[in-house]
Amino acid sequence: MKGGAVFAAGGGGFAEHGRMLGTAAVNAGTPELVSMDEVPDDAFIATAAAIGAPAGTTRWQMLGVDYVKAVELAQRELGAPIYGLMIGQNGKSSTLNGWLPSAVLGAKVVDAVGDLRAHPTGDMGSIGLASSPAPMIQSAVGGNRAENAYIELIVRGATAKISPILRRAADMSGGFIASCRNPVPAAYVKQHAALGGISIALALGEAILAAEPKGGTAVIDAICRQMKGDIIGEGAVARKAVRYSSDAFDIGTIRIGEGGDALVLHVMNEYMAVEDAGGKRLASYPDVIATLDRAGVPVSVGEISEGMELLVLRIRKDVIPLSSSVTDPSVYPVCEQALGINLTDYALGKGAHDG
Repeated sequence: MKGGAVFAAGGGGFAEHGRMLGTAAVNAGTPELVSMDEVPDDAFIATAAAIGAPAGTTRWQMLGVDYVKAVELAQRELGAPIYGLMIGQNGKSSTLNGWLPSAVLGAKVVDAVGDLRAHPTGDMGSIGLASSPAPMIQSAVGGNRAENAYIELIVRGATAKISPILRRAADMSGGFIASCRNPVPAAYVKQHAALGGISIALALGEAILAAEPKGGTAVIDAICRQMKGDIIGEGAVARKAVRYSSDAFDIGTIRIGEGGDALVLHVMNEYMAVEDAGGKRLASYPDVIATLDRAGVPVSVGEISEGMELLVLRIRKDVIPLSSSVTDPSVYPVCEQALGINLTDYALGKGAHDG
């Protein structure tokens, strides 16, 4: 949770939800983390994920049993055992998305991620399947029971066509829903996922825990040292302009600081880009972008209020493992249209950022 919170990039769920999932998992059984070289090539690996934008603006409800049910539905539709579960992204809770189904159903927790950092769309964590015509299986389970918004859903089709269905289901269920998607042979995962993504979160979390007794500055230094990151700016939040859309996205900007030292963070659930006061790009997806308070604790978009003092952390894309989704140009137009900025050029290696 500590390491995943940094990679949450302003999103990535809630720490309390992650704590609930982890605690339930270790009480229900023994989740087992395995590296991909331990997994047979023909074993099925699926992605356990949470979909939506739970930034405190919606009345969502998702229980641990929903994650288990989502895996059961996908496995039943597949007609074969799901050997292991990877995650679509790290985050405050999403790093633990595979733990409870692993403990209950006996599937392995696979040390691979669709994206080391959190991202807004399922396609960005789909390990290169977004533009594939191959029919995939995706399930979704959850919803606010008191408002009769509980949903169980299973769909089959090309990833790009069915992923938006799950996002709409997330909105209809209250803004946040558990999913199990895209079971594929392990041989594909070995070639296309960001391998070791959970171990990286664990190691960062251990570094943070070791530094916490020494204070906030030590924690921030430990994060930067462990991940070769840097603080690209700091200051008070001058303006927060983020709105929730019916597609279950939180979209907008957050301005930190004033005058020539100001930074503008572009938000689509997570931080997708940072620009300086002159509009120059300083960081851009798939760089890890995070806001930290003075204690070194990552602060999510939903927790931010105007006047809050924050530091902006950047971890460049060249020091983290990247999946095939990052180099898939089809995943960027949705984000670029929503934000009104270019993400493709830097993500596909056509440009660099200074600073």
